[in-house]
Amino acid sequence: MIKRISKHTKRSALVVSLIVIGLVITVTAQGTGTTATTKAPAAEKTLSPKEELTSKLRSSMKNPAEFTAVLAELLNKYPYDEQGVSYLYSLTSSMKYEKDPQKVRSLIDQLVKNTGQVPAPLKADIYRYSANVLYSNKLYADAADLSQKNIDLLDESQYIDFKRKQFDESYSEDALKRREKQMQEAMKNNPELKKRYEEMLKTPRKPPEFGLARARVDFIGLKTTAYNTLGKSLWEQGKFVDAEKAYRDSLAVKVTKESALGIAKAAEKNGKDGDALKYATVAALTGKLVPDEMNYFYSVYAKQHKGKTDDVEEYLNAEFRKTYHNPVTGKKYERLANRSDRTVLVEFVTGAGCIPCILYDYTFERALEDYSRRDVAFVVYDTHAPTMDPLGNNSSDARYNYYDLHGAPNVFIDGKKFEGEDDYNGSEDEKSEIQPVADSVFKELNSDLEIPAEAKLELHAKQDGRKVTVNVEAGGFKNVSDDVTLHLALVQNETAYSGENGLRFHPMVVRALAGNNDKRVFGFKVDPTKANKFEYVFDVDKIEAQNLAYYDAKQSEMMKEFLGRMGGKMPEGMNISFGFNYKENQIDAKQLSVVAFLQDNKTKKILQSSFVNLASK
Repeated sequence: MIKRISKHTKRSALVVSLIVIGLVITVTAQGTGTTATTKAPAAEKTLSPKEELTSKLRSSMKNPAEFTAVLAELLNKYPYDEQGVSYLYSLTSSMKYEKDPQKVRSLIDQLVKNTGQVPAPLKADIYRYSANVLYSNKLYADAADLSQKNIDLLDESQYIDFKRKQFDESYSEDALKRREKQMQEAMKNNPELKKRYEEMLKTPRKPPEFGLARARVDFIGLKTTAYNTLGKSLWEQGKFVDAEKAYRDSLAVKVTKESALGIAKAAEKNGKDGDALKYATVAALTGKLVPDEMNYFYSVYAKQHKGKTDDVEEYLNAEFRKTYHNPVTGKKYERLANRSDRTVLVEFVTGAGCIPCILYDYTFERALEDYSRRDVAFVVYDTHAPTMDPLGNNSSDARYNYYDLHGAPNVFIDGKKFEGEDDYNGSEDEKSEIQPVADSVFKELNSDLEIPAEAKLELHAKQDGRKVTVNVEAGGFKNVSDDVTLHLALVQNETAYSGENGLRFHPMVVRALAGNNDKRVFGFKVDPTKANKFEYVFDVDKIEAQNLAYYDAKQSEMMKEFLGRMGGKMPEGMNISFGFNYKENQIDAKQLSVVAFLQDNKTKKILQSSFVNLASK
């Protein structure tokens, strides 16, 4: 059922997403000692009891004893307030100011004791964060004990009921008015925040609804985290058998890198090298291993392969395929009498760590099988949502900016944005959402295939080793503006890389657009009043070097932008990095294709597209 979205509802949804930014900036300004220069002091703002407590929490961050006391008071008085509960995240940061582990233990004991009457799901959260603090201070027995208590408390129905009450509290009229007021205050001295807020208001948004599927996913995450913390705490005590059991219990709930690595290391310690490789492989295929952890996988692999890792990527490819299943079904496109001369262009903006992108990954993987490249051409732009994606480059960034995007997934079919599901989080409850989205995409593709092209486009491409020469003729324009661009994309038909969303194979990744990479200007201006001819040479070695340089440049650029929003300084307690864990700039020259497309920049409409598969030649 489609619900009408009122301006108030839309605004409240935006406030929830943006108020954190405003609060962070406000806190940062306070932390750096900036003050307003005025002739007369402003009238003091009257704080509510809850605001007084949160203010005390922010100011007591460097005083762990005061912080834990105020935190306990806040959680007792307002157990269903999400903003208040979120201060549990800061427990670890505050405790870093206490250097004596025994005092840390005492403070955690006091926090647990003083919150003994809060609802069980909140108590479990307190145990979870407290156990992490204890583990960080090498208080492993205490961490294990609290982790087990956490596990014993976890009950899915109680947790969902608790989250529902939190939601109701967060979206009560009083809460919405309070956040709206906070947002208005935050925007007064923050033009950028105000601009983003006003831009987002223009886009219709769903009214807030309690996310049952999301709550279930979160509960599973809490449960696996509790088992994994128990496992590593037991491991540090030398209780390897018990640690392995905890990790296996975690893996039975959900596959995580922590549980799989834990089992692998336990197996290796017990001389079971086969099991060690089996579970280290499971961990590697999650896509979440950092370089040191990936090096452990390589060492385990080498043990079983005469000290060599030459074929490790092929091994990972084969292991992934053993269990991978695309749930999307489709059927081969059949050319009908009303089929036009158009080749439809799909542009997919994704991220290797993007969970909501997965249903479109499934969809386009199926579409690549069901439609020929004469029918549909595909290009994939990798962006850094939510993690730094090593398949990204200046070319993909340029298209991201061209469409004025702010995240992923985003899908454009012949230049028109496809409005589909973007809140998928990979849960079992949401599998029923995948096929309807895919069917909607296929329906739109079929519809566009009946629309005549508004230009003629002839594409020829020839590969000579590591260079690709492209020749294009464009003409026969109909009903277009005077601002038309020809784009040429060099794509890799399939790229193997385990991203954080768990997918390994990435089709049609754009490695470069024709143009000036240094100036980040891509494409060629076309005169729609006459026939146009273009020639361009893609140099694969040069593209690899450019994409390698991109990693450092992008990291620096994003850090500069972030610090600019934070007042020029990293907020205390934050540890944010925009570095790339891996480099994936190398290009398989045997897996290349060229996609050409003409775009009317005034309407964003794609006039015609063409595709040449160099790998088939």
